[in-house]
Amino acid sequence: MGNDQVPYVNQALSMVGGRFFRVDFVKKSNGKVRKLIGRMGVKSHAKGTGKATSDPNIVTVWDTQAKQYRSFDKRNVLMIRSGIEYRFYEQKSHPALKG
Repeated sequence: MGNDQVPYVNQALSMVGGRFFRVDFVKKSNGKVRKLIGRMGVKSHAKGTGKATSDPNIVTVWDTQAKQYRSFDKRNVLMIRSGIEYRFYEQKSHPALKG
């Protein structure tokens, strides 16, 4: 499901760097689309109580609206925007979307 898009998502994320960006992705838990605005690489809020993941497809970002760390799966990304918009799927055609 979406493994073929991972290199493209990696490239888009490397272009974003440490800037603010928006990502739309499909949540694994319920199949709904979530929109998140955040930054990668933020360490100032880390308390050391979270769980680290060994899955290279999971990205952790600081959600500026929720003021918490959030994670998303690169295989479920629909769109990344930071100045330039990168679309990976039309929302209705993403294989992870349920019903």
